[in-house]
Order: sequence, then structure tokens, then C-alpha cells
Amino acid sequence: MAQYKVQGGQNIWDIAIQLYGSIEGAFDLFMSNPMWRPEKY
Repeated sequence: MAQYKVQGGQNIWDIAIQLYGSIEGAFDLFMSNPMWRPEKY
């Protein structure tokens, strides 16, 4: 998997659009990065 350096002020939606070209890419980012997944309580 490629590495991406987040710029100051960027959020998950900005990154998804930049890498995937759409908001739907955020779901791929969540699935690929366990540290971003919400914990189940």
C-alpha cells in the first residue's frame, strides 16, 4: 500500500477525494487503516 502524507487541515474526506476522486474512497481508507476504525463498545 502506498503512503500518503497528510497536510495540515486535511480531513478524511479531503484525502479520499484526492486519492480516489470521490467521497466513496473514504470507506476504502477506513477499511485499509484499522487505526481509523471506530471502536465497538
